[in-house]
Amino acid sequence: QPDEYDDIDEEPIVVDNVHSNSADYGGKNGGSTMMAWYYRYPLLTTLFVAVIIIVAAAASSIFLLSNSSMSPGSTGASDKPCFLDSYASDEEGYVASCSEGGNGVACPSGGMCEGGKLVACFSSNFEVSETGVGCLPTKSTNDTIDVIRTILEEWTIRDQCSPTPSETLPVFPYSDLQVFKPDVLGEWTLERGLLDEDFVIEYFDDGAFVGLPETHGIQYPLACRVNKSAKEAFEVIGSGLISATISLVQLSYIAIKAYPLVSLIGLLAVLFMRRKQEQSRKRSLILQAVAQARQLSYERLMDDPSQSHIVLHIRDEIAMELHPNSKKDRHRMNREVWPRVVSDVHADNRVRKCTKILEGKQRDVWQWIAAPSKNRGLKMD
Repeated sequence: QPDEYDDIDEEPIVVDNVHSNSADYGGKNGGSTMMAWYYRYPLLTTLFVAVIIIVAAAASSIFLLSNSSMSPGSTGASDKPCFLDSYASDEEGYVASCSEGGNGVACPSGGMCEGGKLVACFSSNFEVSETGVGCLPTKSTNDTIDVIRTILEEWTIRDQCSPTPSETLPVFPYSDLQVFKPDVLGEWTLERGLLDEDFVIEYFDDGAFVGLPETHGIQYPLACRVNKSAKEAFEVIGSGLISATISLVQLSYIAIKAYPLVSLIGLLAVLFMRRKQEQSRKRSLILQAVAQARQLSYERLMDDPSQSHIVLHIRDEIAMELHPNSKKDRHRMNREVWPRVVSDVHADNRVRKCTKILEGKQRDVWQWIAAPSKNRGLKMD
């Protein structure tokens, strides 16, 4: 036969062989349908089997965990330590609990154990925990501790926000707390070990003192926080200035010791410049005072140009107006400022200067003779 017929006959043979082999293989393993699905849809079948395995593993884990939690041998009462009895009995044949095999554990602090269990707590401020392995503060004790904490926070804030706060968080006499809150703390005894974790307790001859630790997060008011921050900033700046001053003095000493002549000349130059600056500043202030006093004098003369004004009266009125509360400043004005004003007025032709005899005394008088000025505001020349 031609080659093209051979190719046509071989194609169905290959397909038949595949189907027949898969059927025979599946039949031999009792899962022809599953294997047929696997050969037809291998990826989908693999994912389906993986999901079944994961679900089965999860169910098995949940089952094992539930059995272990319900089993008395895993957790719960069987895992509780067996406590040694607090007191041994004098009865004949008595054997202490948990002593056999050396599996006993010492009774928790502050507790009373019997029969291998913690049965009670010695202090009324404590009670046996739900797990039965220790003594914990009762609800009323926790409420009392909260009251103490609140009082200490208020007193600490008052101390730290005062003008003279303590360097560290203060401690307060416990007796003061009892007086402040007698309905809660009046009969409440401060036991050792009760507040050790959250408070600072110090015992002295005059009693116990209670305070808050440095790690306690106190919420200070905003104004107090600002003041504390400003104070800390000033302290840092002040310490920096002190350090800088000390360093400058040390460097100056080294420079003077190494170059004495140059240092002396430099020092004299600095002093001379300072003196010149001070003189210039003083001169400027005097000139301003002269201009002000002169303008006030002109205003008084122009207010009543028909009358002659005694110069000393004008001076005293202006001095009292400018310096009503300082006799020293008034004397300084009469000594340093007024003579310059008199000199300026004597050179001003708008003012008539003359001398009159008043009450038997010779007085200098001024009188305004010029036309009234439209602008009579204060002029600082």
